[in-house]
Amino acid sequence: MQESAEEEIRVGAGMRATIEGKALAAAVKLATAATDEKNSVYSTLLLKAGDDAVEIAGASWARRTAVRVPAEVVTAGEIAVNAKDFSSIVAGIKGGDVVSLADRPEKKFQLLVKAGDFMARLRGLEPYVLPGETWPSAGITVEAAVLGVMLRVCRHAVATTPMVWALMGVSLAMGKDGLYAAASDNRRLVEARAPKLVRSGDFPSIILPADFADEIADLCEKLGDLPIRISALSQRVWIEAGAIRISSQLLDARFPDYQRIVDRCAGCGFDAALLRRDCLRAIERLGGIVPDSNRRADLTVRMTPDGATRRLNLSVSADGQSAEDAVGGLTILASGGAARAVSCLWGNLHSALRALTSQQFRLFLPPDPSAPVGLFQSDPPVSMWLSPVAR
Repeated sequence: MQESAEEEIRVGAGMRATIEGKALAAAVKLATAATDEKNSVYSTLLLKAGDDAVEIAGASWARRTAVRVPAEVVTAGEIAVNAKDFSSIVAGIKGGDVVSLADRPEKKFQLLVKAGDFMARLRGLEPYVLPGETWPSAGITVEAAVLGVMLRVCRHAVATTPMVWALMGVSLAMGKDGLYAAASDNRRLVEARAPKLVRSGDFPSIILPADFADEIADLCEKLGDLPIRISALSQRVWIEAGAIRISSQLLDARFPDYQRIVDRCAGCGFDAALLRRDCLRAIERLGGIVPDSNRRADLTVRMTPDGATRRLNLSVSADGQSAEDAVGGLTILASGGAARAVSCLWGNLHSALRALTSQQFRLFLPPDPSAPVGLFQSDPPVSMWLSPVAR
């Protein structure tokens, strides 16, 4: 006589637990991101029930993620399943459903998944042991939302071709007034700072791989104002936020000392505050008129006829084509003497404006046309420097 779904769940001799569908889906998505479907060992998820929670863990050579989800555990146990297959099953479950998980070891580790009228069976695998990890006691704790913005704003400046290994990720380092994130591709440099943090012990300078920085930025957006702890030791980083634990290999490199670039921006240049929206719209209009990947953006500050205010003239040119526009409403912070005229790549300026998060930003045009153009915002503190190009 064939057993009903409820009977199969009830009489299962192995792991049995009930879990909320939305929480299960979020945990599976995070853990699956750490797996490697091309590797038979690292293409699985480990489900472990016990202590009023189900831990879902995934790992690869470089990364490991474990998420504990509150659950009603009837029988403790564990089972390994193919990450891709289990993810597709969970994707078919409605977020508000309560999901029952049951392991039938007497049927060759068959995992039963039931949610409402939905029922699925998945061939389980022999549970495996994840490599042990010792979490460092030293580390820093920052607000997740702030860390997410820091990683996002730096990410666009990460090198896309492996010219220098150290430029293929986002650097994190402690400074005298907070945690600094930085990225560069030799044509632009972005630095963001988290002034408020809790520090316990030393924190080394590290470089997060670009894809891992993206994953943590996504996680930070979901966590909002919750604290997130970062620890690092021996080319590995550990991220902990509530029930989520993630670890990853770091880039084995040292980020270049960029202080000399910052020093070149100090001095008597032109410094003004203006609306990011107005400047972005102007540069996008000009980019549509001169559609060339290597187009140049010229930034010139000139006096208006009344002599009391200034405006930012923008011109874009490439292959004999050119277009001009202007942005008004500048609040002058430092005039720096004569009007300034500098040039940079249109793409660098456009991506920098898109990456900034505040409505108003500061624009710095250096007295030396061979020095970088600066863009700054105060909350959170972000500094960008764009390499100049010949006019």
